[in-house]
Order: sequence, then C-alpha cells, then structure tokens
Amino acid sequence: MNRRFNIIQLSGLKGIFFIVFLIGCAAAGFLVFPGWVCMHIWNYAMSHFVDMPVMTLLHGIILWCIIALVTFQLNKKDFGISFKTVESPEDRLRKIIESKIKKEEQLKIKELAELKEKDKEEIKK
Repeated sequence: MNRRFNIIQLSGLKGIFFIVFLIGCAAAGFLVFPGWVCMHIWNYAMSHFVDMPVMTLLHGIILWCIIALVTFQLNKKDFGISFKTVESPEDRLRKIIESKIKKEEQLKIKELAELKEKDKEEIKK
C-alpha cells in the first residue's frame, strides 16, 4: 500500500514571515472584518433609534466575539461543522470487496443447505 504524504517545509526568515502573514490573514478574516461589520451595524442602528455611544473597531470585535461564542454555546449539539476521519480509497475498496465475498459465501451456504434438504427428501422416499 503506497501512500503519499505532502510535507510543507518552511525555513528561514521567509517561513516565519509566511506564518505571521497567515495568522494575520486568519485574524483579519475571522475577527477584524466581522467586527467591522458589527461596529457599522451598531453605529447605524443605534444612531437612528436610540441615542447610544459610537462604537470603535475594538468594541465591534468584542461584540462579534460575544455573538460568535453565544451562538456556538447555544448550538453546541447541532453545530454545522463536524470533524470525522475519512477512509482511504483502499480501505473503502477492501470493505466493498469483503461485503461481496460475504454475500457470495452466504449464497453458497444457502445453496448447500437447499441441496442437503433435497438429498434428505430423496433418501426418505
């Protein structure tokens, strides 16, 4: 069974900068942008309905974190993302072949049992 693994090798200053860049992009995508959206929604809604103070970006990020954590906690049992192990194609193929072999064996056993019943009936006659 020949399995291929992909290995990512980061070395030197370029690798460190790349990791920092990825962490920064993830923070911007999952924290800063939704926080910015929450800040603008809050500032727009509260300026029209109630005289509330204006939020800054930090407050928007905190509000976003509160919304995300409360949503995660309330939907803990029915979360949209699940982590499972995936079978390799060889394992799936092996299971399919084993199930077909078992079915064939069951058919053979059934046929043998029917033949024995017929032989018993012929012997009795």
